[in-house]
Amino acid sequence: MKKVDAEKIAAMVRQAVAAVRGQDGFCMKLLGLIRERGLSDVEVYKKAHLDRRYFSKLRSERSHPSRRTVMALCLALELTEEAAVALMRSAGYAFCEVSLTDALVRCFLRGGVYDVDEANACLYDLGEEILGRW
Repeated sequence: MKKVDAEKIAAMVRQAVAAVRGQDGFCMKLLGLIRERGLSDVEVYKKAHLDRRYFSKLRSERSHPSRRTVMALCLALELTEEAAVALMRSAGYAFCEVSLTDALVRCFLRGGVYDVDEANACLYDLGEEILGRW
């Protein structure tokens, strides 16, 4: 049986994770998008239906967001679909082709409809879990 080189495997894993997430981690990407759009943290977390304490944990990298939280932030930040894909990737997620929630969020992004309340109303009507976190 071949002997495993733990250091080599650890380096390969770090490289694979970096390739998937890109150079910027989720927090850096999120803060850059907020700054780039000239928004305040308060505007973003309220629009995304996140509470202040939870957003603070995301901002300081003490918590990792759920997929639904990242999707809510994509809408709150009024991202293009391409930018939303990049933000999702930075958090370790991807849009799924067979998910109703993902399809609805992508449809909203493509159509320039960034209202999380409207998205949540549609999700509720479809029997899906809503976005955000209070």
